[in-house]
Amino acid sequence: MGASASSSGERRRRCGSAAIVADTVSEHFDLTIDGYSHIKAMLPTGKCATSPPFTAGGHEWCVDFYPNGKLAAAGDADMIQFFLRLRRAAKAKAAAAAVVAQVRFDLLGDGGSPQAGVCSGTGRVLSFAVDGRGQSMVIRRDAFEQAGCAKDDRFTVRFAVTVFRGCRTAEAAPESRPRRPAPSPSPSPASPRLPMCSYTCTVDCQTRNVRSAPTRPSSSTDGGCQV
Repeated sequence: MGASASSSGERRRRCGSAAIVADTVSEHFDLTIDGYSHIKAMLPTGKCATSPPFTAGGHEWCVDFYPNGKLAAAGDADMIQFFLRLRRAAKAKAAAAAVVAQVRFDLLGDGGSPQAGVCSGTGRVLSFAVDGRGQSMVIRRDAFEQAGCAKDDRFTVRFAVTVFRGCRTAEAAPESRPRRPAPSPSPSPASPRLPMCSYTCTVDCQTRNVRSAPTRPSSSTDGGCQV
């Protein structure tokens, strides 16, 4: 009886708590479309302008902008479409499984902040590969233009990319004392595991070049118009 009680007490003392946590890294990329009406007139359905590459989670990505939709047969001609795709996987991942990521799209307002409820949404978690699979953002062109979203013939879309790098476990030590009442919650700083790095570029098809932010010089590998 005594041994059984002792064993039961030992099991209780060994009980604790643990968590399985998704290991992620998030970064965002701001793409400004400048001269929207001219780009729309220049690029028919199926033709796009491609952004400079940017890095998220150690992988290289880019965004294709289709002002008149990607596929006429799919009824895209009345749509504005952005297509985020994996351009190059990190070397450590190149020969392994596809890159798993989730993308959020937001149309930015004049102050550079996402406009709540306006041209925004979060895509499904997808496995990206360099074979062309990506995540699309599709906007009805008539609704977009009637809402005045392209103010002064320009607008900016933010692509927030969260890359999943696996999972990890964390075990909490058992507590020997009752918990004290928690203090009033106060704002906490952003987790250091989730840096938000912003890359800003402007696609300008009137002059057929791509300008990037001063912190990232343009190069011969930067995007441009496909005509």
